[in-house]
Order: sequence, then C-alpha cells, then structure tokens
Amino acid sequence: FSLCAAFKKIMVSHFQQVQSLSILLIDHQVLFREGLISMLQNEPDIEIVGEAGTAREGFEKAIELKPELILMEINLPDEDGFKLTKEILYQLPQIKIVILTIYNSFDFMITALLAGAKGYLAKNTPIKNVLASIRAVVQGELALKRSAMPTILEEFIRLERAVSLYKIGERNINITSGLT
Repeated sequence: FSLCAAFKKIMVSHFQQVQSLSILLIDHQVLFREGLISMLQNEPDIEIVGEAGTAREGFEKAIELKPELILMEINLPDEDGFKLTKEILYQLPQIKIVILTIYNSFDFMITALLAGAKGYLAKNTPIKNVLASIRAVVQGELALKRSAMPTILEEFIRLERAVSLYKIGERNINITSGLT
C-alpha cells in the first residue's frame, strides 16, 4: 500500500462527500443562459438544475426544484427581477438569489438588496469572480463590488435614520394625542 495510493483514496473519498450546489438560472437571453451554463457545468461543486426565460417560468421552477441559489436577470419580459426576488423569497426564504444583470446601477443594487438578493453582479464580471461570488453567497456573505460598499453602507445608514425619525415623529403624535 503506497503513499500515492493512500493519497488517492483520501482524495476520492473527499470528492464523493462534496455535495453539489444546485443553481437555477433565470434570464430572458437564451444565448447568455447557454453560455453561462456551459461555463458553470465544468465546476465539480455546481449543478445547474434548471433554467427559465420568464419570471413566471422562473417562479414555477424555483418552487418545483428548490435550488440553493438562483442567478437572475432583473430585466425579464413579464415582470422585473426585484418583484420576482420578493415573491420567491416569500415562498422559499432559504434560497439565495444573486442578480446578474447588464445594469451597473447603484439604485438597482440597493433595490435588489432591499428585495432580499444576496448579491448583485454585472454580466461583464469575469467568470472566476462570478464563481467566487456564488461560493461566497452560499457561505453567508454578500456578493457586491467592493468599491460600492461604502456607498451602500451610507445609504442603509440614511434609510435607518429616516425610519428612526419617522418612529420618533409617530411616537410624538401618539403622546400629543393622548394629552388632549
């Protein structure tokens, strides 16, 4: 029993224990879907369980297949990806959704995060970064451009302050109305 045989046995055992990450791809562009699928299917830890070209089809497949992660375009022919994200997460809150889009917009990124997405990537992101982002999201991280993080943090702080001020105002109204 050689050292090489022992190493090989350990490696085979390890890879048999690795479970594939199930992914559903929702995008209206067939060529993009096919290209991304061909790149992702070469990864030993990734399994493409389905694809959809519309929001309706994507919702139905999400419910049926229950993937761990969904890669979704926001520009879909029958409904926007933000609304679809909310609908899917209402039914299946355990699913992670990453928006993969042509829109490199800060406002869209914030809207996606508020809808419940765990990532927002531009379609011109190199595949190695897409793969790293997918794996990071599954581990509980957010997949966003590092350069956007300070602006996103500022926006969420601004929103939190607005909510706090609203609650303070609401409390003052309740106190005032109780005095009359």
